[in-house]
Amino acid sequence: MNSFWKITRGELDKIFVRPAIFVMTGFFVLAIVVAALMFDPSPRADSANFANVDGKTVVEVYSNFDSNQHKKVYDDELANVLTMLDFYSQNGTTFINKKDLTDAISTISITYDDYQRKTALSNTGAMDSVIVVKNQLVNQINDLNKKYKTINNSFLQMFITKNNNETTLNTLNDLLLTISINGDEQDKEHHLHIIDTIDDHKFISNLANLFSKIEDVQIDEKTISVLKSDYYEVANTRKIAIENEINSIYASALTDTSINLNEKTIEEIKTLCDNYKLLINQATTIIDDKLLLEIVGSKNTANLSNLSYTELAKFNKYKTNEDLTRNIYYFTNETYSYQYANVFQSNTDSNYKTNAFDFMYYALEFLSFIIVIFCVVIGSGMISGEVTGGTMKMLAIRPYRRSKIITGKLMGTFLMGVIFLLIGTITTFIIGARMYGLDSAPILMIFNAESASTISATGLFFIFLALLLVRIIVYTILAVFISTAFKSNVAAVIISVMIYIFVALFGNLFGGSVVYGYLPFANVDLFRYLGGEYVSTNGSILGLDFSCPIQPDSNFYLSLGIVGGFVAIILAATYIIFSKRDIE
Repeated sequence: MNSFWKITRGELDKIFVRPAIFVMTGFFVLAIVVAALMFDPSPRADSANFANVDGKTVVEVYSNFDSNQHKKVYDDELANVLTMLDFYSQNGTTFINKKDLTDAISTISITYDDYQRKTALSNTGAMDSVIVVKNQLVNQINDLNKKYKTINNSFLQMFITKNNNETTLNTLNDLLLTISINGDEQDKEHHLHIIDTIDDHKFISNLANLFSKIEDVQIDEKTISVLKSDYYEVANTRKIAIENEINSIYASALTDTSINLNEKTIEEIKTLCDNYKLLINQATTIIDDKLLLEIVGSKNTANLSNLSYTELAKFNKYKTNEDLTRNIYYFTNETYSYQYANVFQSNTDSNYKTNAFDFMYYALEFLSFIIVIFCVVIGSGMISGEVTGGTMKMLAIRPYRRSKIITGKLMGTFLMGVIFLLIGTITTFIIGARMYGLDSAPILMIFNAESASTISATGLFFIFLALLLVRIIVYTILAVFISTAFKSNVAAVIISVMIYIFVALFGNLFGGSVVYGYLPFANVDLFRYLGGEYVSTNGSILGLDFSCPIQPDSNFYLSLGIVGGFVAIILAATYIIFSKRDIE
């Protein structure tokens, strides 16, 4: 053990007397200054989920909230959820289902054939029978259009399998959502226009083909029942309670001017209006996401891309589960998003006011790029450089096993990175605390999209540092492996640096690729599995997210396994190659 630490201390001594350390220090100081000057985070974006009701008095706030732009819209959203649940219910009797649509298409087809025959005869002068059938056709098409619009927001589009003519299906969908046939019943040109419209879009045949592709989806009745009782009905009860509080304040304000003009009371009723909307948003999002995941089932991303009229081609199962877990936590604990801070992001405030932790996270993401680059440069030249320079021979003749030599060099390089990381942490903490303060609400952390818990900003920051060290370790080991494998010092350094820069700069660019997303380098950022990856933002002045987006079917343990397996392989290869290398 003593010999191991001697080698480690020796490596640190060599690193810190190299001229490169002064260059590194200069870049490090410059990076801290640049980070402090460029730090300009966007505000949290979830304010868009608030009701944001205007008004300078309680009565004005109440009147604006009670308008069609607010309360009615939110009530309709909750009511639509019940319609959607009924649509999927196997025991429901009042909803529209696939059979209703296919029967309507069959009826329209028959009427259309009759309409074509009577229109041909009308050229001889008989118009009365054409008008009668035309009215039937108009009513049937408009009825179908109404039914389709009713369930279009109920995920009907998810079950429609693509055919080879995507344009035809998209045109058909647009037609169904917009067509409304009316006009002068005596206008023969309008009759012909109906025929042209239907014929041009191959309305009947394409529509029949469309609905024949709808997959039957079976959702367990117990699931529907639970969604109704645990979320819809509970949300409706809480909604009424909030509404009663709003009405009570409003009634008091009508008879008491001091209440009507009191700023604290005005803020109180505005907060209740926000809670009203946030509550409904929580319930509807939970039900939507639970149904979505139930419908998707075990389908993987490739299967989902074969479905049409939907965002399922972009569906991210991980994101959906994370959003669901977050909203269930709010709903179960009867809390709202504004009561928590978000997980750190490089371009957005975690709270509604910037704090030191936001700056520290931003700056250390910036500094970590430099730290890893330096570790890569030092590590990649460590073996090949010393072999070329002859210093490795001096070390090899000492009574040290080669495994201890390589371990000491790895540890020396890693500790160098740790030292700079600690310096960066202390420096950015001082700057951040001085400029922004340390105040933060409890952070809602969503681990692996499965479990929600609160944690202090300090606690989460230490987790971030630990996971940042994992990133440094991975690239340090890779650099030493390359240095061991290549005899040329210059080649080892260039290859190592190019790999890191490619991964850092192109992770987001190629992150959509399934193959790229499962490469070891695309999985080294494990911090993204703590709930900050998909938090809404308002944009970025300078995004520092160098990581690859989370793959839809990935998870923390898979990424950890990929990274761990990669590290084990290259570590083993490093020790084997170095043990057999001729350093005489």
